[in-house]
Amino acid sequence: MPPLLTLTLLIISAFVLYAILKIPVKRLLLVSKLKSICQKRGFDITVNHVFKSMLKRENEPDIIIKTESGGFRVFILTTRFHRVRYHFPNEEYFEIMGKVFILFPGTRLPVHNGMPKNKSTFQYEYYKKKYDNFDLSDDGSGLTTVLLVHPIPFEISIVKNTETVHLWNGDEFYNGILFYSGDGFKELLKRK
Repeated sequence: MPPLLTLTLLIISAFVLYAILKIPVKRLLLVSKLKSICQKRGFDITVNHVFKSMLKRENEPDIIIKTESGGFRVFILTTRFHRVRYHFPNEEYFEIMGKVFILFPGTRLPVHNGMPKNKSTFQYEYYKKKYDNFDLSDDGSGLTTVLLVHPIPFEISIVKNTETVHLWNGDEFYNGILFYSGDGFKELLKRK
């Protein structure tokens, strides 16, 4: 095989491998950082599964953390699309909608009216796609339920009282369920 073709195939396979492994590696790093924080703070942490909820959502939380003053049932929602809007019209499913932005080298995403705007970015519409949510109902354990979204997408919104609002770290998702990004939840554990 000619050297140029070999080099091209290696580069293409490196990009494909990166795309396949990026999300699981980020999930593994998040869980290991949460374990490290809990160990330093003296919290009990139980990791039920690291990768299972990426493939199939179940009623069992990914992580259970017990602190002196209570604890958390953590459901991790892995976002595969970073430059889109995740929208929760209700607690039963969420939608991925909006625009996907492909950045060319050296471009930035200035924001106008909540959406990035730049002439040097290529944009295409990403069709609405609905996904089932976790069953986040209270299990009677007395632990606070947390929906942890990691990696965080460009925008997350939810319908509350017929109004669409943006979700930020510590906001109530539904009925006492809290929303956090990976970094926001790590900071919460460090402060406990």
